[in-house]
Amino acid sequence: MQSTEPRIHFFNLDILRFIAVFMVVFFHGYLAYTGWFGGSPTPPSANTPSLTSSLIHSLIYNGDLGVDLFFLISGFLITYLLLKEREISGKISIRNFYIRRTLRIWPLYFLIIALTPAIVSLSDAKAPEYWWTICFATNFQTISGTPDLFPFAHFWSVCVEEHFYLIWPLLILFIPPKKLPLSFATLILLSISFRYYTYFKFPENWPVYAYYHTLARMDTLVIGSWIALIHFRKPIVLSISRPVRILTYSIFAVVLATVSAHPGPDMLQVGFKRYVFTGFFVFGLVNYLFNPDSFLNFKKKNFMHYLGKISYGIYLYHNILFPFISIKLMRRWGTSNVIVFILVYTFFVLLLSILSYELIEKQFLKWKARFSAIRTLD
Repeated sequence: MQSTEPRIHFFNLDILRFIAVFMVVFFHGYLAYTGWFGGSPTPPSANTPSLTSSLIHSLIYNGDLGVDLFFLISGFLITYLLLKEREISGKISIRNFYIRRTLRIWPLYFLIIALTPAIVSLSDAKAPEYWWTICFATNFQTISGTPDLFPFAHFWSVCVEEHFYLIWPLLILFIPPKKLPLSFATLILLSISFRYYTYFKFPENWPVYAYYHTLARMDTLVIGSWIALIHFRKPIVLSISRPVRILTYSIFAVVLATVSAHPGPDMLQVGFKRYVFTGFFVFGLVNYLFNPDSFLNFKKKNFMHYLGKISYGIYLYHNILFPFISIKLMRRWGTSNVIVFILVYTFFVLLLSILSYELIEKQFLKWKARFSAIRTLD
């Protein structure tokens, strides 16, 4: 039964979703284009000495950080809604939480799995191993040594979030609110410790563990949850001056264009390098949501809000389209022009995602609302 409480809605959160998904889309698009038409995507060498090309390469190559931003947003929103549910109703319905998550994640996820035989046949790809993905264990499949297989390679992050959703409402329900900060700190420390454990235990394979394993990646989700707890206890209101914001975002842009987000082999990078980037994301999230003077602080809905709303579909579909665009279309047209690739790729990703959201996902979202203890537009 729905509450009569006011809607809980972070108006511009969808803009952050839009930014996150398009970081990933352009990152994978870059890998796909260079793979199909320009060889392996390696850093610029002496053969390509242009400073501009080097900076653009690094900037796009760090686009997989969009997944970190997604994790931060998910941890924040899910935790805030759980805390509010407990405050309003005096409890958390674990059953309804799982139903809501199932209705949001599973329909599109399993639709793509069901369509995969046709997808791999039409794209002349090798058939993947289905059971890993069906069991939300694609990230562990990659860790086990099985190469990322089309069309499920990017599903690993959905699996990590599903693992988080499995335990998180139980933690919020049963741990006293006063002890939540200690619990969050413990989980972040566990994540750091696990990365060091894999560094010493699996010296040749630790980057794979650090990138794909749920324990190694859950700290970003927990950091987002901690922001939610802070805001729940006392609403965050920021007033950061324009010069400070410009300076911070400028530094972040320089870091993105000059420093790889992937950790190097030294001890400090193994445990803490990604926190440099996470720190900028935290600044951007709290400033954008809680500073009324933040840049692009829209007062009315626009197309970017809509793109954020359909970001789940964009994420799931985008990687699947590459063989069809690269082989079926561009090679048939006899062109490898990067502008044509970007335009065609973006057009079909958006078209498919919009149709999916309007014709499929919306129907399940209507059912999802029936199991909400509080009303939300997120």
